[in-house]
Amino acid sequence: MLDPRQQTRRQRLGMVMAASAVAVSIALAVALAGYLPMHAVLAYGGGAAVCAAIFSVLIFSGANQRFADPSLSLPMLLAAGAMTTYIVLMGPQARPALASIYLIAFMFGTLTLDARRLTWVALSYVGFYAVMIVLSVMFFADATEIPRELFRLFLFALLLGWFTILGSYFSGLRAKLRKANQELAAALRCAEKLATTDPLTGCSNRRQVLGQLQVEAQRAARGGALSVGLVDMDHFKAINDAHGHAAGDAVLRTFAAEALRALRPTDGLGRWGGEEFLVVLSQTRLEAALAAAERLRRMVEEMAVPALPEGRRVTVSIGVAEHRAGEPLDQTVERADQALYRAKQGGRNRVEAAV
Repeated sequence: MLDPRQQTRRQRLGMVMAASAVAVSIALAVALAGYLPMHAVLAYGGGAAVCAAIFSVLIFSGANQRFADPSLSLPMLLAAGAMTTYIVLMGPQARPALASIYLIAFMFGTLTLDARRLTWVALSYVGFYAVMIVLSVMFFADATEIPRELFRLFLFALLLGWFTILGSYFSGLRAKLRKANQELAAALRCAEKLATTDPLTGCSNRRQVLGQLQVEAQRAARGGALSVGLVDMDHFKAINDAHGHAAGDAVLRTFAAEALRALRPTDGLGRWGGEEFLVVLSQTRLEAALAAAERLRRMVEEMAVPALPEGRRVTVSIGVAEHRAGEPLDQTVERADQALYRAKQGGRNRVEAAV
């Protein structure tokens, strides 16, 4: 899939080529009016075509992405300025009309360049026109009035200066818009995370893990397997009562972090409520799910929680159920909950399979 930024550059190249066609049309109209040699128009049009071909090859091949400025805006504007200088030089009797081509090119700079580069282009265009005056004195002395050309240069510089100020203002607006878009995207990512993540443990919240469970159920309906485990912290209230809610929160965070590391990337873990967690075991039959739950139980039994006194260990009880074809998901979870109840009734710190 094409990079959207590269697609924008291709579209911008198309606009530049259209502007070049307008500029050549202006030169042709001046030539047909008798104020410009036709060979100059042909040379100007040929130069524009060569530049368009070069920039097209660079952008459509992707080679432009190797440059510091992949848009190639600066070289395009400088090439346009150099060619415009030639056509202005060759038509001394129609220089005000031909000089308008500078502004057609410069307009694109105000839409794409920052203030520094836009100023650089403006100074370059003023320099181009100054060089044109020197060459005009050398090759078209009879048709060149130096005071008039210097006055035109002054007006040209004044006009470009004003366009540069406007372009700098637009550049500042674009920068603010980019920053606002970045902040909005960051806020959106944060909102999406808050909507799907449990703020205490960092694992999925109930809504998110239910969504994953539904996806896995659809996959299982096509011939796969799915098991769920309902995990409950043993004597969690006693931990809160004896060591404080901060210690209880630390237990939940530590469990979630260790469980996420122990589970496969395709599995899911979500806080179901309070001290209960739902484990989604993708493509897993009951026997393998029981083995995974047992590993998780042993991991918790050996887990150290810095917020608890040394030697104080945490245990969990786990109920495991395999999803049956056509069975509602809430019924699968209910069977796992019943198995969890039997595990707690059986002495806790154990794994029970649903019937």
